[in-house]
Amino acid sequence: MADDCRICSAETVQVAGNGLAQAKLFPEPAFDGHLIVATTVHKDLVDVTPDEWQAIGELIAWHTQAMGGSENFEKMYLLAIGDVDKGHFHLHMVPKQTDDPGLGPFVFGRDGWNARRKT
Repeated sequence: MADDCRICSAETVQVAGNGLAQAKLFPEPAFDGHLIVATTVHKDLVDVTPDEWQAIGELIAWHTQAMGGSENFEKMYLLAIGDVDKGHFHLHMVPKQTDDPGLGPFVFGRDGWNARRKT
């Protein structure tokens, strides 16, 4: 455990785990139901094993199915950003409610990442 790792921190509450992966409440959630799913050990994306990917997938399925019972739940966004916790591979799970604007046009639209694209 690294002292500066928000994922390992006791303040980041674990809600599920299966030995190789863990689902935790994100410390600064963007939306209700925003979780992070991470490997239980520090590693980068390229080092995640097939067994760890399966364990991550099981937790993603568990949370998505749990959110599916919500009347306003439309879909689950999965994001791997890694700007802050670079030594600990994780995915953000951000539920999209039916009245939320779509994330795709924001990220890939003219004012999102495409604004930085060189032509």
